[in-house]
Amino acid sequence: MPLTANGSGQITGSFTIPANVPVGTKRVTFLGNQGSFGAARFIGAGTIVTRTQRQLTTIETRFWDPLAQTFRLDQSRHVTGVDFKFTAKGSSSNKVYLEIRETELGLPNATTLAEGVLQGSAITVGAWNKVSLTRPVYLQAGVEYAMVLLTDDPTHAVGLAELGKFDSVANAFVTSQPYTIGTMLKSSNASTWTPVQESDLTFRMYGANFTSTNRTVSLGPLRSGTVTITRSGTTATATWVGGAHPFITGQKVVHSGATQSEYNGAVTITSTGASTYTFTVSGSPATPATGTILAAVGDTTDLVALAGVERVSSATHVQFVFTKPDGGTIRGADNARIQLAEDINVPLTLSAVLSGTTTESPLLFAGTQAVLGNLGETGTYVSRAIPCAANAKVSCTFESLLPAASSVTVEFQKSDGTWQSVSQTSSTAVGDGWIEQVFTVASFTSGGSTTRVRLTLTGTAAARPQIRQLRLVVI
Repeated sequence: MPLTANGSGQITGSFTIPANVPVGTKRVTFLGNQGSFGAARFIGAGTIVTRTQRQLTTIETRFWDPLAQTFRLDQSRHVTGVDFKFTAKGSSSNKVYLEIRETELGLPNATTLAEGVLQGSAITVGAWNKVSLTRPVYLQAGVEYAMVLLTDDPTHAVGLAELGKFDSVANAFVTSQPYTIGTMLKSSNASTWTPVQESDLTFRMYGANFTSTNRTVSLGPLRSGTVTITRSGTTATATWVGGAHPFITGQKVVHSGATQSEYNGAVTITSTGASTYTFTVSGSPATPATGTILAAVGDTTDLVALAGVERVSSATHVQFVFTKPDGGTIRGADNARIQLAEDINVPLTLSAVLSGTTTESPLLFAGTQAVLGNLGETGTYVSRAIPCAANAKVSCTFESLLPAASSVTVEFQKSDGTWQSVSQTSSTAVGDGWIEQVFTVASFTSGGSTTRVRLTLTGTAAARPQIRQLRLVVI
């Protein structure tokens, strides 16, 4: 396809990837008629996932005159807030902001781990004033952090202890370093800091003490919703309540809750519309169907709970539980595939079980998704083409794990595009149930300029065939 560059030497165009090109990394080359050329890699894959997980995204940085105090914890804890003593109060409309930040070389940096706000109207002079964080933050023992106080009020003031000065509360002079673990700092822009070695802020820090070490969080039903059903002859039409349904033609759906039992159970969708689908029903049940009817995806053989989970220590754990209507459960970890030994044709609900200690808890981030998969009875893999002359010796070798009721067939592509079945010539056990199988044609008379190998795997949810270490050699 000829393309013409613009005045800047840039070309723009598009082309269609031919059919039957396998996924993977391809080299795409552009050649100019005067000898110029360019090349790039194109990556095609069924799924490409890029995931970035953060605890907090700060969208505003306040460059006010702040005070800061560095600190370290003796024990890793979830911190929920900090108490400060105010010695002066300005305008009630001016807030005080607290930020828990990371430190570099003993100074606060711009990375905010958590923050809280104290309304100016809530400040009480001479008393402890708690600034609660918007959410608890887990801080590691022995790691230096900084608490930063910011306000744009010129009068708000907090208490501090200064070496050599008189403490009016204790009615005595401060004769030793008030807080030897950290240092107070001051700044005019929240970026450049000056340590005040002889002073420390007056504060009390709150750590979470959990009343329960286990909690179950319900995440709701999976790919299910309410439908209404009408019937005409043996064809029933289900209408998804509230919008478009998630099903496709040929998919199995499980109905439950209909007063007329003929509508309940697993059915196969024969056609679909935006919010409707049809299926075949036996008998002559009343129409429209009555009851609260739930429709859920059927023929489920694989489950995955896609979730963002932070286990703050080895004492914390999160487990995902898929529950059936009869109370039976299927348990698994986050982002791990659960392979079932049989098809599930009942609606499932998902929950997360969090466990920890009285001082440590795992974190479950928002946005958990469940993936329900259906394993096909057969699957085909076709390799890329390799050079092959007529009457060449072609050999295919791979390692297989084939449970009972599963199998694999091997075929080589002939010059006319059709496929020739190949019988096994040898096999060798390699351990753990795996067998190295060799399929060879001593003289492939139907070979042309290239050939490919096609593997067809057959199995069930309980008998899943596996292939690895595939090699195709032409001599």
